[in-house]
Amino acid sequence: MTMMSSRTHANTQPIDYLIRLMMASSGYDGFINAELTPSNNPEVNEWLLVQRFKSRQQTQAWLDSPSNTILLAEIHALPGDDGVEIHHEKAGMIVAQGSVTTAIATEILPGQERSYASLECRMQAAQARFPGYRGVHILPPTERSQRMWVTLMRFDTVENLERWMASPERAQLLGEAKSFVKSTDIKQVAGSFPGWIPTDASGNSPPNWKAGLLVLVGLYPIVTFEIRYLMPLMGPWPMAPKDLLANAISVALTTWITMPLFVTWFGGWLFLPRQAPMKDHVKGTLLVLGLLLIETLAMWYVIPSS
Repeated sequence: MTMMSSRTHANTQPIDYLIRLMMASSGYDGFINAELTPSNNPEVNEWLLVQRFKSRQQTQAWLDSPSNTILLAEIHALPGDDGVEIHHEKAGMIVAQGSVTTAIATEILPGQERSYASLECRMQAAQARFPGYRGVHILPPTERSQRMWVTLMRFDTVENLERWMASPERAQLLGEAKSFVKSTDIKQVAGSFPGWIPTDASGNSPPNWKAGLLVLVGLYPIVTFEIRYLMPLMGPWPMAPKDLLANAISVALTTWITMPLFVTWFGGWLFLPRQAPMKDHVKGTLLVLGLLLIETLAMWYVIPSS
């Protein structure tokens, strides 16, 4: 998989053009998905568009296409434009931290792809201007669901998300979509360990057993060291404050050290598609269990039993 990122920064709003760029690329061979996110700094008018294709050749075909060439020329011609940077990067995922994600599955009627793409451009441009907007991720139809588009939109808080969902602008656009949309399904995406286990680029959470196993690997050495070394230091303390301090340290170390590290190491296994070959699931599981075994042996060797 090849990931192409376009970073645009300008004094004027480039968002309309980037949305058109995102939707145009979705019609090309090899397109997997695309994600558009604003800068974390609200004072910086910068947007990052990531387009993923199955191969570098298919990425290049999109880059050389008339649609891409024309749209990039229009972006470069914007008054006060500082430019568009395009990079080829390794496959990966972008996750909006601290955000609320809503998945919208839209099934369109046969032959209405162009109408849907046009309205989706306007829908994305409208929601991007609402307070708290943290980006959008689109997935095109698959062979199994040939007319089903999935859009994952992110806002910083539930309140800002609900403000957009109840807005007159959105209601008007939905009214226009009735003539070519067959059905719409809206779900809020959540994980079993929010804050520790992120969603993937499609907004999906990993299976609970994988998330739980990885959390066990992250917590086990921390708790073991606390029981052996921290608790004796707090010997005269009452049990309640001792447990509170130990749990606070465990959560902090797991949140900022062990889980970010293990999610990075085992992200490919953690977010492996369910339809992937069973050997891939088994191989990753054995690696995680192997790490847990190494931790156990290390604790056994380093920490005396008495």
